[in-house]
Amino acid sequence: MASDDTPAYIARRGISEYDAEYTRKYADFQEALAGGDTLSATQYAKDMAKIREERKSFIEMYNEHVDAQRPPPSPPELSQEEKAAKPISAMDYGDVWEMSQNSKYGLDEDAFRAGMAEVRRRKLQGG
Repeated sequence: MASDDTPAYIARRGISEYDAEYTRKYADFQEALAGGDTLSATQYAKDMAKIREERKSFIEMYNEHVDAQRPPPSPPELSQEEKAAKPISAMDYGDVWEMSQNSKYGLDEDAFRAGMAEVRRRKLQGG
């Protein structure tokens, strides 16, 4: 049965199947070589090469899926000059918090949080 991480389970199962198929072809290849059947040995070698490529492609597909699930990287931190040039309308609470920490009047954390809650409440009420 699949675990909570179904794509990883599918990947492990698929890789195991490719490995088992490769092992069978390798055994057939060795048997053909031992019996002097170079025609069959050549075909088994080609089959083994195809299995290797399919396995590699399967792993790449899984890795692409994993990469697609990751959130995009955060934008780089703004320089002090860029922060200072940012218009108030483009600021978020983090920007206001940082700006307030540098105030000569100090920062009342409880009042700041209460203000954020009040803004949120008014936005929800449409006011």
